[in-house]
Amino acid sequence: MQQINLFEIGAENEDPLYIQLKGLNHEEERKNISVFDVYYNQFGLYEIESDDIHVCFHSIDECYSYLRKHV
Repeated sequence: MQQINLFEIGAENEDPLYIQLKGLNHEEERKNISVFDVYYNQFGLYEIESDDIHVCFHSIDECYSYLRKHV
């Protein structure tokens, strides 16, 4: 039997990670999440940076999904 995470079944609004991402409402305001710097840029994209990567996402859900896999 495989164990599932509560946040995989639709409770992401209560996930502290998702709450942190929702708090990114000012341009260039950065949040440090694990080894990543995450911010919402002037073009309305969520950017994730670290020493090895730089990726952008159109939606908070895409950004959240990426971080859940890599944090």
